[in-house]
Amino acid sequence: MPGKKEPGRFTISLNLEDPIQREVAQAINRQGPRRKAQFITNAISHYIHCPETPVFSAAGAPAPDHAAIESVILHVLAEKGLLLDKPTPAPTVQPETIPPEQQQEVRRQAEELIGEKGLNAMQHTMAAFRRR
Repeated sequence: MPGKKEPGRFTISLNLEDPIQREVAQAINRQGPRRKAQFITNAISHYIHCPETPVFSAAGAPAPDHAAIESVILHVLAEKGLLLDKPTPAPTVQPETIPPEQQQEVRRQAEELIGEKGLNAMQHTMAAFRRR
């Protein structure tokens, strides 16, 4: 990692309002002195190499070619005689529109339940999914 003074040194800040991150922070803090780095290393190594974990891909890995995947699936279905004469296109799902006054009430309730930081974190996460 060019430009980083100490490549093995990291600073992270967990969101303690997120129950999962709070649980992780508690697990890390239960580690003895000088044991946190090994604990985090073991956890990430397990995540990367565990066969039950979704495929771990490096940043910038090419996205799957959906057209090619669909073509292969249609070919296999046709070979098995399971393909209809004309594949029916999947219906497109339109996002449900909510009136502005209802949106404000939903936001108020969400802030009440998970706090403003939690709500903002969820919005950023959803925006990231939409960009993909």
